[in-house]
Amino acid sequence: MTDKNGIEMKTGDTVIITGGYFKCDNGMWKIVHSPGDYNWTGKDHCLMKMNKNGTESKIKYNIAFWPLGATDNRSDINEVRQHNEKNAQIEVIDPPPVKKAKPETGIKFLYNGVKIDGILYKCRYSIGPYNEASKLPTGTVTLRAKSYSTDFPKIAGSVIQNNSDSQADYYEKDTMRIFPDSPYYKDAMAAYEKAEAKNKVQIQKKFGQVA
Repeated sequence: MTDKNGIEMKTGDTVIITGGYFKCDNGMWKIVHSPGDYNWTGKDHCLMKMNKNGTESKIKYNIAFWPLGATDNRSDINEVRQHNEKNAQIEVIDPPPVKKAKPETGIKFLYNGVKIDGILYKCRYSIGPYNEASKLPTGTVTLRAKSYSTDFPKIAGSVIQNNSDSQADYYEKDTMRIFPDSPYYKDAMAAYEKAEAKNKVQIQKKFGQVA
């Protein structure tokens, strides 16, 4: 089967469809199966929708067949078929270069954890008052890991606490303290406030009142 320029289409080719009756049929596709393939018994080309950056699309209708089908129950089949036979075209193109995402760097405090260099460390937030024995500065933000396997990395203006003792079979989850003089304190406080707001909404939904 050939494209509009007479080029024989084969599995692995990238193609552009234009003029299709349905908008979702138009765009860039990759041929994943072709007539004659050892693992394909169909008489049509099977296509996978592609994003502009060359990656596979995750939209709902990301599979199509060429020649375009006409099985949509919302439209007149004959009208769709006649339109596609007259207007739909397919063309083999050079595949676009796949753009690799840049590795995420930096520190972001989220309502459900802290993301450091793209890795999310899930935690629960809290803030003082603390007892005098703790000797923590007033306003210190505390992040308590949700999992025993979470190992918080050290960041500026913070300390990591964990008094686990494997010999005594005593294990704690990591605790991170963000002090008021930390360059990340405002971000940590904002995340704490967002977490508190979400907790209040959940309590209101469950009990019909705000704590």
